[in-house]
This record gives sequence, structure tokens and C-alpha cells, in this order.
Amino acid sequence: MDKPVISLEKYEVDKINFSRTLTNEDKENGEAFDVSFSGGLTEDEKNGKVTISVTCIDKETFRKATVTVSGYFLINDTENIKEFLIVNGSAIIFPYVRSILSMVTSFDSETALLIPTVNILDIMKDKSEPK
Repeated sequence: MDKPVISLEKYEVDKINFSRTLTNEDKENGEAFDVSFSGGLTEDEKNGKVTISVTCIDKETFRKATVTVSGYFLINDTENIKEFLIVNGSAIIFPYVRSILSMVTSFDSETALLIPTVNILDIMKDKSEPK
């Protein structure tokens, strides 16, 4: 049986930030949901890392949460690996980010902030289009 192109070795929570105080910028310009992706390979191209950072702002309840998670992957095939790593690695890590953000925001309220399930490719296209 063929090995998958990438396989998740582990994930780590890099940052969790929760606040019940919104800045003026958050109130005026803050998007309700913002996500960023980054990733790369080790020099030997045998391992990869994908980092996802999500910020959610709830202006009605004055809550803001940021969660950053990195996933570490074993690389089994190097053809088109950078694109594959970012897209597929992000799809693998994103459910962990959603779960962590929901759990953290439910600690002080019966209403957790929920990130919808998303199409990673659509988000990446939106982020790369000039505005």
C-alpha cells in the first residue's frame, strides 16, 4: 500500500489569546473571522511545517480570540510538495484550530465562538487576490 504524500507527526499550540476587551480598531475595522496560513520544508525536504492563525471577533459580546497552531508533517513524496503541504496540511490542521478556539471561548460563556467549516482552497484564493 502506498504511503500518503504527507502524514501528521504532531501539532503544537503556538498561541492562545482571549480577551473580553475590544480595541477601537477591532470595533470599527475588525473582521469577524480572519485566518492566515504559512508553511515550509526543512532543508532535506523530509519534514514540513504548516502554521494556521485564526482570529475571531464577536462585537456583540466584546470577545476576541486568537489561536495559532503548527502542524509538523513527514514528507513521503517531494513532487509539488510545497503546494500540497500548504493546502492539505492546512486541511488536516484546521479542525484542531476550530476545536481549540471553540473550547477556549466556551470557558466564560455558554456561547462559544464557532468557526464554520471552510474550503481551504477558497480561503487561500481570497487571501491571494489583490484588494
